[in-house]
Amino acid sequence: KWITAANVDLSWQCLLTEISSIETELQSWGHIPDLDFAARENMLRGCIGLDVTSFFFMVLVELIRLLSSLYGVDCDESVGEELDSSEDRLLDLTSAIFRLRNMLCIIMENSMEIIDVGDCDVHLEKRLSSVLESQELANEALSCATNVVKMTDRFE
Repeated sequence: KWITAANVDLSWQCLLTEISSIETELQSWGHIPDLDFAARENMLRGCIGLDVTSFFFMVLVELIRLLSSLYGVDCDESVGEELDSSEDRLLDLTSAIFRLRNMLCIIMENSMEIIDVGDCDVHLEKRLSSVLESQELANEALSCATNVVKMTDRFE
């Protein structure tokens, strides 16, 4: 409950820092295969209580929840004083959607291909398929995220 739309980027940086530390540790051990992302995700959960897969789904689900709330907001101008609170709520929702959308794009862009983050490789698809134990489910999750990002393009 300590991750919010306001600090989601810092949480991602924390994950990347820990991934780098884990990769350095794994290199010194020399026993974990380079593509064993299940072990890497387990180590992340053990170190900071969060892994890339959980973070991805947390951002995705919250973004979907906020979009649902946004489309449920009634901004009828005849409401008078209630309009101010609706406008404030709308501003809060769109701000949170904007930040979470950008975070989801960063996660996906930085993780769709293996990239170098310090001394480590981040690969979202491999991490998802390892944790979900299904390439098909990983592909569906990525497809859902891509569709949500497309829906939120107007907040860019």
